Amino acid sequence: MLGMTLRMQARRIGVLCAVPLLTCALLLAGCASGGTTGGSTTNGSTTTPTVAATAKPKPSAVPQITLAFCQGAASIAQVNQILNPVNPANTIVPDNGGTGGSCNYEYAATRIDVFVLFEPYTGGSLSTLATEAATADLKGGTITSNQPVSGLGDQSLFLSGTGSGISSGVSLTGKGSELYVVYGGVAFGVGNITYNGTINSLGSVSDATILSEFEQIARLFLAAL
Repeated sequence: MLGMTLRMQARRIGVLCAVPLLTCALLLAGCASGGTTGGSTTNGSTTTPTVAATAKPKPSAVPQITLAFCQGAASIAQVNQILNPVNPANTIVPDNGGTGGSCNYEYAATRIDVFVLFEPYTGGSLSTLATEAATADLKGGTITSNQPVSGLGDQSLFLSGTGSGISSGVSLTGKGSELYVVYGGVAFGVGNITYNGTINSLGSVSDATILSEFEQIARLFLAAL
């Protein structure tokens, strides 16, 4: 959420989508003459063996957030193509902390075009959790957009807003947007935040445009989980 992002940013201040691995069971319909194995033949026609695919299970825990994981999920080129930011990202900085972590696509040190922040999900309404986090972490903050997103993970919610807070003695005032997704035992947010007067690298774009762009990035990471 936005509040969680402010905390993460304060701490940091101081092409290919991964294809789900399918397990296939090959069911042979019969044997051809001559002892070779293949499809069955009936009246001169050959039937094709049936392939049953097992869906990849949902993740039960947050993966190890490494540079290889971030790059494998979404490359710098992919992110820049999707966002077309004012300042294109030129590096990926993985950030591990506690039970979660983040992939940060930066155009300069601690200047982030987009982040993908991970944490464990242990249950509860995503809308309720988002509202509680925003209330707790953004003193005097205002949520300007709060809308569920269908067809993305188990639950998805898009938030945008403004607010302020203090983390580790650092006073933060910012505005930002985040698409929060729950899938299995993992919750992650795709977001961008402008804090303490830094340049908004996404430019002056609508919430609808930001949501569309973040959803594309979220789908890349869902495929990598």
